[in-house]
Amino acid sequence: MAFPSPAADYVENSISLDDLCIVRPASTFLMRSDRTLLHAGIFKDALLVVDASIKPVHGSVVIAEVDGCRVVRRLHLHPAVGLERLDTGYIQLVDLVDFEQGEGVYIFGVVTYCVNDMRGAEFDDGPGV
Repeated sequence: MAFPSPAADYVENSISLDDLCIVRPASTFLMRSDRTLLHAGIFKDALLVVDASIKPVHGSVVIAEVDGCRVVRRLHLHPAVGLERLDTGYIQLVDLVDFEQGEGVYIFGVVTYCVNDMRGAEFDDGPGV
């Protein structure tokens, strides 16, 4: 007769990024960042999880369509509606519209998670040896 392992009480389920990061699969998209955006903690080639069903709020990092291009910006709603560039901090005042209207800026979705490759974030700022 075998005895159960004393460590059996400490066994955890495996972690699934699908379960952790994707709440609504039908409205979730994966995108890559083409540049480093330090104001949002996003490195070049980071994997961005974007949920198109979430209503953005003041301060949300969003994917916006500006002049026909999809870009990563921080949404500002107060005191005026604007999109903040995450590389320079510049805020561009915009008119938000529905996708069908065509004029103005369209918010595609809200960035819910960012998966960075941390090997590119290494740096040596200590004294030389």
